[in-house]
Amino acid sequence: MPRKKTVTLHTISERLGLSAHTVSKALRGLPGMSEETRKIVLDTARKLGYITKQQQISLAVDRIPVFHTKPFRFVFIQDSDSPMMITQQLRNGIRERMEDFGHLLETLTFSGTAIKELSAFAWAEKHGLFYADGIFLPPGLPFAFEQQLLELRLPKMMVNFPPPDAKVDSVIWDVTSAIYQSVHYYYSMGHRNIMYIGNIDQQRGFKQRWNAFNEAMQEHGLKPDPDMHMNHYVGSKEEWMRIFADKLATYKPTGFMCGLIGNLSLVFKVCGQLGKKIPDDYSLIALETIKKEIITDLSRPVLPVKETSERAVDRMLWRIGNPSVPYEHIRIQGEFHKGKTVRFI
Repeated sequence: MPRKKTVTLHTISERLGLSAHTVSKALRGLPGMSEETRKIVLDTARKLGYITKQQQISLAVDRIPVFHTKPFRFVFIQDSDSPMMITQQLRNGIRERMEDFGHLLETLTFSGTAIKELSAFAWAEKHGLFYADGIFLPPGLPFAFEQQLLELRLPKMMVNFPPPDAKVDSVIWDVTSAIYQSVHYYYSMGHRNIMYIGNIDQQRGFKQRWNAFNEAMQEHGLKPDPDMHMNHYVGSKEEWMRIFADKLATYKPTGFMCGLIGNLSLVFKVCGQLGKKIPDDYSLIALETIKKEIITDLSRPVLPVKETSERAVDRMLWRIGNPSVPYEHIRIQGEFHKGKTVRFI
């Protein structure tokens, strides 16, 4: 892949039909234009691979390699059995950022059967993983297989919450602040009896959401019955719905904190069967991570998936340029969108 041609302010201004002065103001965050124009300029600059002088200086200070006559080749590893939409968003975001820098990202998919028959080392060797310049490990990987991948002698970046003792860099959105934002908003709207929904046993990040929920509730002096919540695995959808309906009748929550987006369809189905509506009867906040909302104007903490992807690429390149420095764990904080699914009581 040839090195990208130099992109200047004039390149962007000609592409958009704007003055170079306007483009410069947009990139520096200065006032004097609409947010729509600013967004168009920033998106175009990113797509063209434009790097400001400040970014060039920062990259040089951190010894981050950007463009090379020979591009780096990275691999994104994903589980073919994982239905997580967030994995696709992360992969696409990382690929776009790598292309901005002139590097390559390939996807390597495994199945549960393959990893049972081979060790991670043998699997990596079979698929030429050791010829890659680095690997990205997203959420949803089986714990045992993930642990073996972490032991491979390759630059690694977890786009997930790392194990406590893992020797690896990580970048992930800050679910702790997301849950705190949600509970604080519920409290400001008069809610005191909030039910948490989401299996906490599947991923480390899911357990962090539950811990953050308890800590945020306690900060407001709220201690709901531990049996009230839908936070553990239930065998079938029918059984889950039956237990959920029983708990609604027993504990009478005023709102739901849905930590996993996959539970929303079941929540709405049970509410429909009971003749209940959101937000008239139950308020709802969910960690929405897909572009198409399941409900119009959902109240939610906005998880910065795109920003996480971009930061993960930057830190991977930084790691290559700084192989001996201590590992870093970065949390990206998003905003809270109030939406229309929380009713004041």
